[in-house]
Amino acid sequence: MGRATCAVCAACSSGPGYLFAMTCAQHLIVENTRQGSVLSPRPNLPAHRAVLASLAALLLVVCGPARASRPEIEQLLRDIQVAVLAGDHEAYLRLVDNTDPVFFQEQRMWAEDLKKIVPTDFRLVIREASGAAENDSPEEAGDKESGGSSESATGGHDPVKIGDGTAEAPIEMVWTLPKAEKPRTLRWTAKFRRGDQGWLYAGEKWNKLESEGVLVLFDDGLEGAAKAVAEALPPVRKHVEQGFEFGPDSPLATRVQQVKIYGSMQHLQASIYLSYTDGIAGWNEPGEAIKLLVGRRTTADSLKPLLAHEYGHVATFELGTARMPWWILEGVAELSAEAYGKSREQNDKTVRHWKATGKLPPFEEMAEFDDRAKKWYGQVYGQGHHMLGYISDRFGSAKRVAWLRAQAQGASLDDATMNVLGLSFADLDKQWRDSIPDEEKAPQQGT
Repeated sequence: MGRATCAVCAACSSGPGYLFAMTCAQHLIVENTRQGSVLSPRPNLPAHRAVLASLAALLLVVCGPARASRPEIEQLLRDIQVAVLAGDHEAYLRLVDNTDPVFFQEQRMWAEDLKKIVPTDFRLVIREASGAAENDSPEEAGDKESGGSSESATGGHDPVKIGDGTAEAPIEMVWTLPKAEKPRTLRWTAKFRRGDQGWLYAGEKWNKLESEGVLVLFDDGLEGAAKAVAEALPPVRKHVEQGFEFGPDSPLATRVQQVKIYGSMQHLQASIYLSYTDGIAGWNEPGEAIKLLVGRRTTADSLKPLLAHEYGHVATFELGTARMPWWILEGVAELSAEAYGKSREQNDKTVRHWKATGKLPPFEEMAEFDDRAKKWYGQVYGQGHHMLGYISDRFGSAKRVAWLRAQAQGASLDDATMNVLGLSFADLDKQWRDSIPDEEKAPQQGT
């Protein structure tokens, strides 16, 4: 058999460790070639392959994975840029880690938006230590936790931290939407995972807080708000589940609910779509986390109406996968939040005013979340809430849930209304409008 050691190894020992490993392996190859296996003049090819595999492992251990892998992550970011600017949602999703089904569903919908709106400019880069936030001192920038001293191309500590098949790096994303006057910028710490074909984007690096059936994901500085969510959501969940007639042993009630909280409007918007610019306090779509805009002083009580609204969406989507009209989705979510401050009395007053001033639009104009419906954005929540309350009061909560379930499982609005409530939707709509009392006239002064 070939010798396991080499007479010239000692000549390498004065060099760097990785050079010693490389040269020693080369000598081993030479010795195996020269010696062959037991008195055989033919090279020992299996031994060569084993040595080359050992050499690759030695290089990874001694040289460190960070230097070997950072260029791959930078290439991944360039590939993401190309996919986004091409509006190629399929190419983008091939670059995303699908280990977390909630994150991957969010990314699927994020990429779906690229079919409709493609930014005119999009850049995604690693923030070097020199690009740290203004409040960061030079000592705080970059790789604070790494045990090594890897240097970046700028001469400072490399901000990319790479472990065993995982990595994280501070990221800056800059994008410009069509017709926008200026670009938008967002910075966060990104995670990456090495897949079978290379590195994949795995989302944001979050802090985690687990509570009773709740997983809260949050950024540094939002610890208080995270605790408020963990405190407020469990009782809110029970209230909403009862309203939808989900029992305590149902899949919904026993599932861990993921909540992501954001400290800025732009951060929340960009997590939904690149093109999302409407003002928003909360978000939920099928298969996604509840997303909330919070502040450092957010309290559990202040969060309950918003959590009830968003969890109302979660419960609605649990009924089935078919899409319901927008006004129904928002109306039942507002009804779910009614016990936490979404006053039925105040909404009644508002709807009476809309009727008196001719501002109760046809429901079909609020069926889809599109440009036509946006002119009624101020009405869709209140008008939907009022109609869902009317159905509950007239037909009972069990019929309301059955009406929702029928639509969630594919029935049209007309069919569900006829089959569950016993009349056409046109008749239901007319009777609802007729039931709204005239607006109370304000008392005149001096009377």
